[in-house]
Amino acid sequence: MPTDLSTDIVRTSAQAGRLVLWEESARDGAQGKTLMNAGFRIRLARKQGQIFGVHGARHVVFAAGFPAVCAEEFEVTRRVALEVDGAVSPAAVCRATAADVRQAVAAVHAAARRRVMIVVPASDLLADVMLHRTARAMLALAPELVDEAHAADRTAGGVAGTLSVDVCLADAPRADPVLLAELAERVTAAGAGAAAMFGPDIPILDADTITSDAITAGTASAGARTGATTMLRLGADGTLGLVRHGAHDRPHGPDGSAARPVVDYLTDVQARFRATTTLLACSYEAAPSIDHDHGL
Repeated sequence: MPTDLSTDIVRTSAQAGRLVLWEESARDGAQGKTLMNAGFRIRLARKQGQIFGVHGARHVVFAAGFPAVCAEEFEVTRRVALEVDGAVSPAAVCRATAADVRQAVAAVHAAARRRVMIVVPASDLLADVMLHRTARAMLALAPELVDEAHAADRTAGGVAGTLSVDVCLADAPRADPVLLAELAERVTAAGAGAAAMFGPDIPILDADTITSDAITAGTASAGARTGATTMLRLGADGTLGLVRHGAHDRPHGPDGSAARPVVDYLTDVQARFRATTTLLACSYEAAPSIDHDHGL
């Protein structure tokens, strides 16, 4: 694990082609108050990090909470971020407003591997619902919010360079693709990561082809539900299963040789992490299994 805290180890892992999990189970209430208490979130985060051993912070971004919901949620987010720091990379999630961004930064600023995820509406529909503005207005606002996050972190006493800011471009399927690309370019230039959020029931363009591939690979049956994202179920015993077939549910593999053959998505994931998933062979108490959306 690098000791240089100015290094974004999550982004480094992603750029190297390694698996990164964005764990949102603790944020199950979205912008509403979650039912998951602080103690459970902490146990869940640590178990998620254990999948990757001492490298959990490289591979798991744990959304500790949505601190703008209420004072109680702010305090829970703060406690979780502090106590799971190092086992995972803790994050606070916020809307695209300066006040929410500052509040999110304040909730996680004591964690060394702190992150903030700013949810930026990419479509006119969502921009109007969330902020009463247009999606085009986000072109100027989103980079400013990335700067605001870093400024707030410095004001809160954080070490310069240690806060990582991610931007979620929400409702991407309904966004203008040119505007979406420009948004991603601008927030990336401002120093943030960018991720497109797809609604789970929105079909992808080549859904029929992907479904056919899944049927051929033996991971789906005719008429299986297919969405923009692939959802995996991580069982309490460490087993993996497919819940929803999507863009990731296609043949995987480095080169197709006998030593490194192309296999279906679930088999590929299981093969990569079979040695470590036994770490999860325990009870999650209130949560017998966890679903993960793998976004595009």
